Amino acid sequence: MVSCRRAIMTIGNELRPLAAVAVGLPLAVALAEEGHDVVCVDVDARKVEALRAGRSYVDDVDSARLAAVSDRLEATTRYADLARVEAILIAVPTPLTENREPDLTPLVESARSLAGVLQAGQLVVLESTTYPGTTRERLVPLLEESGLAAGSDFHVAFSPERVDPGRTDHTLRTTPKVVGGLTEACLERAVALYELVCDEVVAVSSRGRRALEAAREHLPLGQHRACQRARHAV
Repeated sequence: MVSCRRAIMTIGNELRPLAAVAVGLPLAVALAEEGHDVVCVDVDARKVEALRAGRSYVDDVDSARLAAVSDRLEATTRYADLARVEAILIAVPTPLTENREPDLTPLVESARSLAGVLQAGQLVVLESTTYPGTTRERLVPLLEESGLAAGSDFHVAFSPERVDPGRTDHTLRTTPKVVGGLTEACLERAVALYELVCDEVVAVSSRGRRALEAAREHLPLGQHRACQRARHAV
């Protein structure tokens, strides 16, 4: 997780950029290494300047690896740059409040900013750790302030961030990625995106318990909870 209050990254290809509000720099670099153009949008100008200079600010990506994809990595503070992307991934911090509940202020602020630039056909994926129902009950209404309808005009999915910073045995590439979608079409779009950088993507169907249990069978013991979160947080 990027240690900033709000971060957005945009990923793209030669035809039209994709977008992602950030799982963090490791995901941005992984996508760039696969040949995709990546635009990182961050409200922290210091981090933007570091990226432009090829300096990494996270342990999981060293500066040499960052520099190797500098020609495919663009850093900016402008949300407006997301209007030209195909997919948007949100992984903003959700620290616990005094009541031990996730503070959704960064998510709400990011979603409102996104609503101002959201385009038809885009994919929005929430990666932030949060409580069940956040995607459908909190994120979707904010995005629909754009005048677009979730599930028809644009796609929405949830995929809980599951990589522990600093670990080498469970990386972004090797950790099974659990994905749930607002609709089946939303799910298909999200799965196609994560398959670019993850060896195993577990699709949790929006159609109910049977699909959830089937997906859980593919996960090692101890990883089933993430699958449950993916179903309920949507």
